[in-house]
Amino acid sequence: MPIDAKHEDLQSLRIDRSARTAGDGEPPVWARRYILVGIGVLVLLGVVATAYRLLSHDAPEVEVVRASAQSGDVGGVVLSASGYIVAHHKINLNSKVTGRVSWIGVEKGDKVKEGQILVRLEDDEFRAQYEQAKGAAENARAYLEELQNGSRPEEIQQAQHNLDEARATLADDQLTLDRTKDLWSQGVVSKQALDDATGKFGADQQRVNSLDKAFQLAKLGPRKEEIARARGALDQAQGQADYAKSLLDATVIRAPVTGTIRSVPQKRVSL
Repeated sequence: MPIDAKHEDLQSLRIDRSARTAGDGEPPVWARRYILVGIGVLVLLGVVATAYRLLSHDAPEVEVVRASAQSGDVGGVVLSASGYIVAHHKINLNSKVTGRVSWIGVEKGDKVKEGQILVRLEDDEFRAQYEQAKGAAENARAYLEELQNGSRPEEIQQAQHNLDEARATLADDQLTLDRTKDLWSQGVVSKQALDDATGKFGADQQRVNSLDKAFQLAKLGPRKEEIARARGALDQAQGQADYAKSLLDATVIRAPVTGTIRSVPQKRVSL
């Protein structure tokens, strides 16, 4: 094969670099856009994190803690972390009654236990209302017990004695009235004397009737309707006493959970 022909064949196999375009070797336009957007997002996240750390000045910063494995552990693992401690939840304490604060037993930063007394309000008015309602409930209970127990034997005997005495007096009045009528018919006594004897007999007759009814009721005891009415009055009085007690208890503010006092304003306590 001639040498010149071989040389031409080799020249045909070489790559023509002059045919490459000016844009070869650079990334496409859409790729450059995504790269720029990604860089912008990273910068924005960094600014937000820095602002959050600067604004969260009231949260105590945690010191860096390094935990390393003991000499016998494998690998010698080292753990480090940093950040801020914030409250898991916050409870604002208020009372359902209004009043002036008479005593505050905590300060900001104090550790408190559940049920511990934090604040007391002035309770003179609420205590007086409770004592009044409590007394009314006790009176209603005593009256109901009296009705349920019925009349005592001594009360029945006293009613019997009063009735017997009134009947004896009425019998004497009857004799006096009959004698006065005879004397008036004979012209011995005046008409006024007859009227006085008649009036006294009528009054004593009414007294006997009244004492007889009282004696019968004492033996029968109270009616069921009266007992039911007394029981209803007791329930109402007890309900008022319980409500007054709840208002009195509300003047004492206690810690609902175990925690730390965050702030102590004039009218409320934050836990």
